[in-house]
Amino acid sequence: MLPMPGITRGTESRAPSLTVLRSDSGRRGTVHQEDAPRASGERPALHLVRNSHPLLVAGADSARRRALLGDLIETMPEGTSFEEARTLAEVLERAPTSRIVVLSGGLEDASAQSLMRVLGQRHPTLPIINMDPAGLDDL
Repeated sequence: MLPMPGITRGTESRAPSLTVLRSDSGRRGTVHQEDAPRASGERPALHLVRNSHPLLVAGADSARRRALLGDLIETMPEGTSFEEARTLAEVLERAPTSRIVVLSGGLEDASAQSLMRVLGQRHPTLPIINMDPAGLDDL
């Protein structure tokens, strides 16, 4: 068996180490290879693997949706892609290719709770986050 890059013989069962570090410009999301040797038993650093699937930000209120999107853009690593949706049809169309769905509230034609139920049935492994504190009372 040929050794894989980043994996040494005898450690095939361990995942490669990854980390997200700030670049000299201070921008988030720059990925650096960690070449420094580690002490025995020291845990490997965490790296970010760039994922092409976008984060879907959904909600009927465009001001609230854009505020949440702004917060996510500042928080998430550089290179993260985002999509927006305001109706159930838009969410259902984009959900299969999304990494995660973040709700800023209900949609124009469905409540946040209804959407969470529908997505949970259709895409049980898709992470869904409801950022609307008022919508959590009915769950």
